[in-house]
Amino acid sequence: MLGSLGAPRAHAQAQTDADANAPPELQLRVEGGAGSHESSLPGDDGPRRVASAWFPAAGVRLALKQPTGSRLRFGGELEYTSSVGYELSRSIEPATTEHSDGRVQDFAVFGSLAIALQSGATPISLPLGLGYGGSAFTTDTPLTAAQAYLISGPRASAGIDVPILADRLRLSARGELGA
Repeated sequence: MLGSLGAPRAHAQAQTDADANAPPELQLRVEGGAGSHESSLPGDDGPRRVASAWFPAAGVRLALKQPTGSRLRFGGELEYTSSVGYELSRSIEPATTEHSDGRVQDFAVFGSLAIALQSGATPISLPLGLGYGGSAFTTDTPLTAAQAYLISGPRASAGIDVPILADRLRLSARGELGA
């Protein structure tokens, strides 16, 4: 029995050594989901506010990571996300409303660390990131309550990645904190 226990351990070590020598993985992801936007910025006539609203969002993510198999995977990510079909409307008088299409865009560059929660080729993982990014808000038509802006600064992110169908589909949820 001791010999049979040693064989899988030796195979697992050989697999780990092979994974360590494998080239980094390059992933291109197309992402979709929901986003939200709310802002309050100072203006000449007092604060300009945009009330919280949800909208469809789409984006792309380019990631370079160590190959799967190791418990900790270091890498880098480049991401871009944009609102899709975001429309703002605000009542400015009892019978008058102003409308405009709006766009919320995010761009970020992250150094990343993914922590595998289990062993195997497609583990559930906790991705962590630290980097720099920017957020922009614009409207097609100038509105009295909305003010366009571009804000950039350091960012941190954390989330969970769950592979589905042998990693052909991935369910991901992430939160970001930015200065």
